[in-house]
Amino acid sequence: MDPEKFLQLPVTIRKEVYFHLDGAFTNIHQRTNSILNKHNLLNLSTFLPKPTRTEKQKKLLKRLYPIYSPYLSIFEYDPTGIDQWLKYALWLRYDSIILDCIRVNHLYEGNILGPMDWITLDDKLQLGYFDELCLLQVWYTYKEYATWIIEGGHDDNLITETEYLSINTECLSPKMIKETLTTMKEKKVLPLIYYAFLSQIQQENDSEDDEFEARKIDYDTSDNNDELSSKTRNSTPRESRKGKEYNLQDPLLITFMGQLEQMKNLKKISVRGDIIYESSINSHGIRERGRGIKHLVKRKIVSLELFQVHDLTKSGVADFTKWTNLRELRINQLENADLNQLVLPPTCKLLIINNSFKITWWRVMAQIEGILTPGHRFITECYKGATNVQCREAEKCDHRKLVTLDPDSIPADVMFDCEKLLWKSFAGLNYIELRDTFNILDETIVVPRVLFENNRIKLFGKNNVEKVILI
Repeated sequence: MDPEKFLQLPVTIRKEVYFHLDGAFTNIHQRTNSILNKHNLLNLSTFLPKPTRTEKQKKLLKRLYPIYSPYLSIFEYDPTGIDQWLKYALWLRYDSIILDCIRVNHLYEGNILGPMDWITLDDKLQLGYFDELCLLQVWYTYKEYATWIIEGGHDDNLITETEYLSINTECLSPKMIKETLTTMKEKKVLPLIYYAFLSQIQQENDSEDDEFEARKIDYDTSDNNDELSSKTRNSTPRESRKGKEYNLQDPLLITFMGQLEQMKNLKKISVRGDIIYESSINSHGIRERGRGIKHLVKRKIVSLELFQVHDLTKSGVADFTKWTNLRELRINQLENADLNQLVLPPTCKLLIINNSFKITWWRVMAQIEGILTPGHRFITECYKGATNVQCREAEKCDHRKLVTLDPDSIPADVMFDCEKLLWKSFAGLNYIELRDTFNILDETIVVPRVLFENNRIKLFGKNNVEKVILI
């Protein structure tokens, strides 16, 4: 490939190329092995043979590894990968294609590669980019970033806002988190952070796994999940066993949360795990004075993202009303959620549920059927995109069904009451997306027709939805 010709292509084409890189700038193939090693499922270092290094590789290891070891130690099981990384480290950050990729990411406000994270490297505050497995790809000082990326682009529009700078506790060790926060506070750059990712910093994997297994046993041995849910709702959080499990005990994470108030530009927060969710996100969860996220911080947040929460409504209610300016709620890798117990602020318009297992949809159809007049009619057809062939009898075919309440079959005031009931359940949401939601109870969802017809209800990937009812 000719780099000069490639860089002359329109930015819209280059954007698509960079998007499909998926954040991997090198050919260091360590994804599968990294997952195993990172989660301590297998000690791969005992199986991989030690490489025979050249003199150049030995020099690089001796000179560079002490500098970059805080970000490479997690990958020590793969010496060959580290040798490759050290070779790339000398020049990758200066490569014209990589610099253009970072510029295009800046032009699209961090939506191509993702956020740039604040880190400390070689005793300097830097902006680094990590791939999805926390392998550091490139890094720049803020002055370099401003000169080479923000001011160095040749596109028509110069965008000086950097509302995608973040700090990620998952990719940093406790020592690095302390150093980064201290340095940022000294240099007064905490207000530049737009996005913070919070996860348990202390290593408590064993105890958390035991608790998770215990909770799984509770679910699996219960003959009636509704009975289990009602028992949970009838008891306060502090009265339940959950109160002990979800207390926030990580002193560094508590300190980190205390710094959020100084991040004046903070607009988005992501959290991983039940402990942080129940202690700091869910207003119906556990509360302890001096711990968690302050109310002033919650008022600034417009986007909230949850990862690996086992049961969104285990405490009875998933209450987000304290996040008074929340516009987007994204939920990933969820085990169980009852949307009937989801309470959102009026400002929240977007809900995305991704790669989740058990979802209970809003139970509103029974109320709607209770006010329908005799003679009402539902029109059944095959779901759009389910088939390219027009079925003669849509009600008898095996395709996903689209069932629409015929407005001409009922009085206008009754139709209005039906729509009012449905919109009350949706609580202001005007965009819902389901991606790989494997088990939706009753295999049926009920949605407003106006949202569906305007592509505001979307189903992607694998799911068991057999019927979509439009009101």
